[in-house]
Amino acid sequence: GVRYDVEFTPTFAAVNDISQKAENVLGIVQGIPRDKNNFAPRVGFNFSTLDGRTSIHGGYGTYYDRVTLEIQTLERGLDGRALPVEVRAGNLFFIPPPFLFDPVNGVFPPGAPTLANPFTGFVLPGAGAGGINIIDNDLQNPTVHQMNIGVQRELGSQFALHVDYVRNIGTHFIIGRIIGTVPFNPVVGGPEIVKNLESSVRTKYDGLLVSLEKRFAKHYQFRASYTLSRANNYANDDQIPFSNGPVDSSNLQLEYGPTPNDQRHRFSFSGMFELPWHLRLSPIMTLASSVPLDILLPDGSSRVCELSRNAGAREFHTGAQLNAALTQINAAGGSLCPNADPSTGFKPRVPLPLVRDDLEFGDSFSSVDLRVSRVFKLGERVTLEPIAEVFNLFNVTNVLGVSNVNYSGFSNVLVRDNSDPSSPAFNRSSSFGQPVTTAGGVFGSGGPRAFQFAARVTF
Repeated sequence: GVRYDVEFTPTFAAVNDISQKAENVLGIVQGIPRDKNNFAPRVGFNFSTLDGRTSIHGGYGTYYDRVTLEIQTLERGLDGRALPVEVRAGNLFFIPPPFLFDPVNGVFPPGAPTLANPFTGFVLPGAGAGGINIIDNDLQNPTVHQMNIGVQRELGSQFALHVDYVRNIGTHFIIGRIIGTVPFNPVVGGPEIVKNLESSVRTKYDGLLVSLEKRFAKHYQFRASYTLSRANNYANDDQIPFSNGPVDSSNLQLEYGPTPNDQRHRFSFSGMFELPWHLRLSPIMTLASSVPLDILLPDGSSRVCELSRNAGAREFHTGAQLNAALTQINAAGGSLCPNADPSTGFKPRVPLPLVRDDLEFGDSFSSVDLRVSRVFKLGERVTLEPIAEVFNLFNVTNVLGVSNVNYSGFSNVLVRDNSDPSSPAFNRSSSFGQPVTTAGGVFGSGGPRAFQFAARVTF
């Protein structure tokens, strides 16, 4: 089959000179260029042996996504003329980020905004503006090419084995790339960076999926699944050109690395067992390896550009391994990250603090959920089934985040123990790698142990 996609968004007049758009202060509401060549073929097959116990299947398809409205609003709202939001420091510099409140004493340090005085701290110059954003004239719809091949084999009369390989390749995903600076913008009172919202990002996912399934017989059934996978992309912030953008906009290849939620190994087991006295026991067990994390500069402005993106728990597994790399960077005078200072294009070299040698990156995931129920017959047509559920039965603490910028749940900023360069603590970062968030918030997500009781009436 084949599918055709076209997104009817507002089009704009062709302006091929991007620099001219910046010089005109980008006052024209341009919208998104119309991408008209989105033909999406797809094909699939399934072959079964004569005995019907083995089948081989596979397929390929092309799929297009929308260009989010956010891209257009970025160009319209951040065009170099819009009034910026005034950002104040509050108590930011009393306790290093991300600890804007004292986790030991449970209080906010002096300088925190209050209802009586919501605007505290000094103004951060230019922080309210996100630069001048322009939409690239060749912006495309994000595209994913998905392919898979697999085999299924019946084992005996009760078991089935599934083995599948899946590959997804994404193209034309959007990133905000710095293409230059405006020497002076009166709105922010200084230089201003110019970002091009363009379709330059690729993604790739490879997964090997193996599962063994048993049909219900002899009072039980189950399904055990294992996934070996690898996911890579070019940006932690999906279609958002803020926060930790490219460290070198002239070389986007430096951004290619594991995704923040990349889990190499994941195992799950689920089943249903009939016990004496008509009890039903239904467990779900989930085990997974750790996810990576970025290693950010002491001010959190970007990652250490001499290191790969999301290198923690991938290239570096211990603090000693990271310290060896940081020591080598310091031997050259410190980190030098392009585009960190719009006025010079480079951030001055400063030595980076070291972390604890015995630090281990990442945390594995482990959770067992359990349901116990029993069906009572109330007459011929009505049944009552009381249900008791416990989530994370063994109350395992799973360190995990919720942000796509830092999904690991560990502090990933090389915050100095002391801001005084003459202090030995200036070159130490004790908070790096400390757990800051855990899984939770939704039953079954691996958070603190929780119970749930219910009853099902069928009639």
